[in-house]
Amino acid sequence: MAVATVLTGATLGELARADWFVPRADPAITGRSTGTATIDVPGRIWAVSLGGSLSNNQLFAPVDSAESGGILFAQGKIEARRSDDAQRWSSSGVTITRVLGTADLDGNGTSELLAEGRVAGANAALVISSTDGSLLWSSPAGDVSKPTAFRVADMGGDSKLDLYVAEYALLNDDLNLGCMGAAYSFESGYGSPTRFWCLEAVTRDYTYGGDDLLADVDGDGIIEVVNQGNDEIYVFSTADGSLEATSTDVGRMPIGRANLTATNVDADAAEEIIVFSHGGWADSSNSVSVAMWDWPSVDAAADQVWERSTASLGADRLSADPTSVSDLDNTGAPEVVVSFDDGGGWVTEIINAETGAELDTIDGNRFESVINADSDAALEILTHERGSPAEVYEWVAGAAVLSATLGDWSIVRCAAPMESSQGEPARRPCVSTVSGAHLFSSLDFNGEVGELLLITIGSGGSTVLSRFAPDDGSTISTVERTAGPNGEEWLVATRAGRVIVLDANLRPLNYEPNAPQPRLGLRIRSYDQGYGHLKRFPVAGDISGGPADEIVAVTSQNRAIALDVTGASLLGGELQLWSHGSASSVVLGSASAGDVWTMTAGVTDVQGIDADGTLRWNYTAYNPYAGLNAYGKLLTADLSNAAGDELAFLTKAPGNRFNLTVLGLETGTPIVGPREVGVMSSFRRLTAASLDGGPVQIYGAGLTTIGTIDRVTGEPTVYSTGSGLVGIHQMAVNVDDDSAFEVLAMDIGILTLVDDDGTNMWQDLESGTFPTMGSLSECTTTKQYVVAQANTPILMSVELSTGNRNWSKYYGGGQMFDSDGSAGEFWADDSCLGQHPGVVSADHWRSGSDRRRR
Repeated sequence: MAVATVLTGATLGELARADWFVPRADPAITGRSTGTATIDVPGRIWAVSLGGSLSNNQLFAPVDSAESGGILFAQGKIEARRSDDAQRWSSSGVTITRVLGTADLDGNGTSELLAEGRVAGANAALVISSTDGSLLWSSPAGDVSKPTAFRVADMGGDSKLDLYVAEYALLNDDLNLGCMGAAYSFESGYGSPTRFWCLEAVTRDYTYGGDDLLADVDGDGIIEVVNQGNDEIYVFSTADGSLEATSTDVGRMPIGRANLTATNVDADAAEEIIVFSHGGWADSSNSVSVAMWDWPSVDAAADQVWERSTASLGADRLSADPTSVSDLDNTGAPEVVVSFDDGGGWVTEIINAETGAELDTIDGNRFESVINADSDAALEILTHERGSPAEVYEWVAGAAVLSATLGDWSIVRCAAPMESSQGEPARRPCVSTVSGAHLFSSLDFNGEVGELLLITIGSGGSTVLSRFAPDDGSTISTVERTAGPNGEEWLVATRAGRVIVLDANLRPLNYEPNAPQPRLGLRIRSYDQGYGHLKRFPVAGDISGGPADEIVAVTSQNRAIALDVTGASLLGGELQLWSHGSASSVVLGSASAGDVWTMTAGVTDVQGIDADGTLRWNYTAYNPYAGLNAYGKLLTADLSNAAGDELAFLTKAPGNRFNLTVLGLETGTPIVGPREVGVMSSFRRLTAASLDGGPVQIYGAGLTTIGTIDRVTGEPTVYSTGSGLVGIHQMAVNVDDDSAFEVLAMDIGILTLVDDDGTNMWQDLESGTFPTMGSLSECTTTKQYVVAQANTPILMSVELSTGNRNWSKYYGGGQMFDSDGSAGEFWADDSCLGQHPGVVSADHWRSGSDRRRR
């Protein structure tokens, strides 16, 4: 069968024809590719732009336009650029992973940038100057091992903002965690910070701080830290970090799928906690509900006052957003607005926030946001479901009254100031400060933003003041509102790799693609590789039947392209063979005649493209509840034990369940399914291998299980439940060189080798690995698994037969070091390194100066 070689987008020309060890080299995910390079000093041969994209954590408005002097980007570093793309300043000395907000923590009148990143190889919370990009402060090593959330509030009683940093953790109790949260004061400047306290991990039933918020839950005028656990809500003192109270049993809140909001729902001085739980895990640890919790006194536990939940944890859905808790009629008593779907369509409920009583309902569209449509004192409810007109409802005398019907438009959200929220910095509806109009968007078939519209809403309808769509057909990924040199401006990042600056009326200021001297906006120098390691990585294969392989890649505009690069150089010269849209991932497979086909997956559809580039079939995998599985991928393997491959993939189903579909590679017709194979905790990632020495079969792994899936019927069979969490990811390995494969399962902090009979051969509970794929290495006498440790820039090697650690090395800038910051010998003899997604590193010392580039 055809074997597809995976390349990273950053190094297409540097590693050509190398002996790579990569995660998607074949259906068994052995991480093995054939062919050995003879490159001593690698150099870039050619480069092809795949576009560019930014997330909401990478493009943000100037915090002080006079000082920053431009538009700020975060792409490994922070850059300030003018609208003509000239750079004003750039951060240095640290790696920026995301920017979480801005705040004036030292009280000098200028807001700084609050970011996550790395300093000297260690994860840290960062404060970056907004005037020149310099590092003002980084959290000390050992305080918080992986910052995940920042909160700002006055915790010292000096009327100045302090910083609370929460730990990611996610059950990694064996990683020698420092603080689960720490608070810092910068009253004396960034050079002399004070750490108030440290929250210890042992006080919680779940070590995750991403949803922590600050609120005064006892009404004494002093805020507390409120944390969501698995079964309880915890309240910590901001005076010394001690645990002050726990709630009664909350009935399970899936971590990462629930949100906490603090608000005062009654006449006392204390804030209450509203919990929105969206489900997302197995039913046993699931809830789909909205509930209110109150802390009646210092000596009492927090109690649930009311709850509105779904009838079915598996099938029902909840829709809520940061505006769900709002005072609709400006009476001082907030309401809670959410939508539930029990399988019969969305029903929006307006709930009394104090009592939980249902005040009114709206049938039809899903709740999208609370807005101020007409700029009066009262607020309106916006509902919308894709494919239907958006609707605006006024809240009149305790009832929702339809006041306007709009187009098939979705509200656009912009970043809100961190100082305005003591919880997660929210993205709220974008409103023009000039016209008072709201910014909406229209979506294309794949759910991408194709057009922006400034809309005023009046009785019965709306008026479109202005609109903007890129002329090159690209879609929009990110929008921010800012105060520019000449007033209000909109910053629009497109998936064509540009940032376009629009004025208050959506007229472009730096974008004239059809002018004699075109202006295309600011260039984006980053590329979104998609979810994890499975999405956008280019693949190489002989799709033309010629002497050289071609490259198939996905652009940032979600187009699959095939390139002939035999004549390419750094100046260009590549030949595009074909291009197809609606793609977010690609994989190659072998047809019955031996020719190589390309399969693509988008948001809704899977497509088959023959060797000539002709679209031969299209299979729609979308349903109203969910689409293609973001955890999975397209899997090609010879499952029928006949000529040619089949194509297998997972789709999400209601209730966090997964369906397996197997298609004929050349026809796109279903051979298996869609057939349910389990819930999120079981089968959610697929691999294909011969575990018993017989024909290739599908197997999958999840949070608690590893099992096989019958290639004819789709029937799942669990053969290992392991000990604790088993495998979010897995790969097939042949440790003992017999006819059957073993399974190496990877989860957060856990490595497990499972024999073909389902027994654990060994388990490492302190591996430090994160749920992502490493590489199999066979270039020494023993087989090794090489993977990047979680939360660190460290590659480590594990001997597969025993689970013993062989070595660990720091990496950075494509170079390897024996210790952090060491400039000595890069490699030890007989060390064998693989390629980790997003990490460029692949040298091997065989002897002396004999290097092989991988």
